[in-house]
Amino acid sequence: MQTRSEATTTGARPHWRNPDTWRRLAFMAGFVFAYGVAQSVLAAVIVGQGLFLLLGGAPNERLRALGGALARYLYQILLYLSFNSEQRPFPFVPWPTQTPPFAHD
Repeated sequence: MQTRSEATTTGARPHWRNPDTWRRLAFMAGFVFAYGVAQSVLAAVIVGQGLFLLLGGAPNERLRALGGALARYLYQILLYLSFNSEQRPFPFVPWPTQTPPFAHD
C-alpha cells in the first residue's frame, strides 16, 4: 500500500479523486432508492396475492410474474450494491422477465 507521499510522487491518484469512484457511488445511491421503491411494490404484490387467494381461491398469474421479476430485480440490485457484480441493473439492462426456476412449479 502506498503512503500519501508515495502516491503524490509517483503520480497515482487517490481513490476519492477518481471520477469512476464517484460515478459508482452515485449509481449506488440511485439503486438504493430504486431498491426501496421496488421493495414497496413487491410488498403490494404480496398483499394483492393474499387477497386473490382469499377472495378467488387462487393467486393471480400476472401478479406472480410481476413478483418474480421484482424479486430478480431486487437480487440484481443487491449484487451491484454489494460489489458482487459490476453489471448495473435495469434500466441499464433489460427488465428481468424470467422467474427463477425454483419459484414456480
